[in-house]
Amino acid sequence: MMKERIVNKIGIKKFLYVLPTLGIGGAELQTINQLNYFQENEINNFSLVILSEKVDKKCASSLKLPKEKMFVIGINNMDVISSKSLFASFKAVKNLSKIIIQTKSNAVLAVLLISQWVTRLTKVYHFITFKPTFEIISYYRGLDYQLFLKKKFYLRIFNTTNKAIAFFTDNKSIFISGAVKNDVVKNFYVNNSSIIIHNSLPEVKVDSVAGQAFLQQYGINKHKFVLVVPGVVLGVSKGHFFFVEAFKLFLSRKNISPKEIKVIIAGDGPDFEKLKLLISKYELSDYFILNGFMQNKDLLSLFNVVDLVVVPSISEGFGNVIIEALRQQALILASDTGGIPEIIKDGKNGLLFKSNNIDSLVERLNYVYVNKGVEIIDTEEMKKTFRSKFTLETQIANIVEFLS
Repeated sequence: MMKERIVNKIGIKKFLYVLPTLGIGGAELQTINQLNYFQENEINNFSLVILSEKVDKKCASSLKLPKEKMFVIGINNMDVISSKSLFASFKAVKNLSKIIIQTKSNAVLAVLLISQWVTRLTKVYHFITFKPTFEIISYYRGLDYQLFLKKKFYLRIFNTTNKAIAFFTDNKSIFISGAVKNDVVKNFYVNNSSIIIHNSLPEVKVDSVAGQAFLQQYGINKHKFVLVVPGVVLGVSKGHFFFVEAFKLFLSRKNISPKEIKVIIAGDGPDFEKLKLLISKYELSDYFILNGFMQNKDLLSLFNVVDLVVVPSISEGFGNVIIEALRQQALILASDTGGIPEIIKDGKNGLLFKSNNIDSLVERLNYVYVNKGVEIIDTEEMKKTFRSKFTLETQIANIVEFLS
C-alpha cells in the first residue's frame, strides 16, 4: 500500500541525492536508510552522488543502490566547508551537471552545506548554458551558523554569496528539527515551501547479547551503576568535557567508589585524546571505560544493559542517538539544547537537564542514581514516542508527500 502511494505521488520524476562524503555520520546514515527503503520497495526513481573521494567501505556496502545509480565524483577537500573546499567546489560543477543530465534528474536533494553550494552553482551553470533545469531541495541537517559559519570572515562572505544564489535557485527546504530551521531562517534565505521532517530509524530492536558481553569483558556486574556517553568526541559541541566536569562534581558530593559506578565513553573523534588527558588530570580514570568507536549494533545492544544513556550536548541539531535509545527503550538523560526537546519530553519519555549547566546535570545524575532499579520513565511511553514520530515509514511518507 505504501509503495503504491509513493509511486502515485512521485510518478516518473527522477531524484538525485547529493552528499559531500559517504561515512559514519547522521546525515549519511539517514540518506542510506532512505535510499535503501526506496530500493527495497522497487522504487527506482532515486540515485546518489558523492562529491569527495571519502567513501567508507562499510557504509558503501550497506547501500542497496545498484552500481549504476551511485556516482563518486572524487574531488579532494569536499568533506567540510573551508577555503580549499570552496575553490574545489567549482571543479565539481561540470561533473555534477553531467550526472544530472545522465540520470535525467528533475530534482536534487542537496544534503549538507557544501552539497547545497555545489548544487546551486550547478543550477546557475545550467541557466547560463541552456541545459535542462531542475528543482533544488535543500536538506538542512545541522546548526551550522551556531557552530561555525559566523566565526571567520571568509565564511561570512561565502554565506552572503550563497544566500544570494539560493534566492534564485532553491525550490524547497527540509529541516530535521525546528531548531535547525530557526538557525537557518535567522541567518540565511528560506523560501515559503519548507517543512520539518525529523530523522528516523527502521523499526528494528537490537538484542542484549553484545551489550552483556561488553560488560563481562570489563568485569562489570549488575550491581554497578553504569552510564554510557555515546557520540563523536568533538570540541565543546558534544559536551564530553562538560560531562567530565559535572561527573567530578557529582562524585565530590557522594562517597562512591569506582567499584560502584562506571562511565563508558562510546565514541571516538578528534578530541578523544584530550578527553583522556582531562579524565587522567582529575584522577577519574578508574571510573571511566574509554572504549572509543563502537559499531552501531554493539552500541544499541549496550543501551539495553546500562542504567542510563547520557547525551550532554552543548549544541545539537537533532540527536540521532536519542531516537536510537528510545527505540531500545533505554533511559535517556539529555541536555535541553537545539532539537533535543523536540524528541524528549522531560519526565514523560526521558529526562532533560539545562544545557551547559553543571548543577542541573549533577542534580539529574543524582536523581537517577538514588532511584537505581526503579522505573523512572515508562518504557511503553518510549516505544509509543518512537513509533508515532520517528519510524522510517513515517519519515518516508512525509518526504514523498513534500517532494510531490
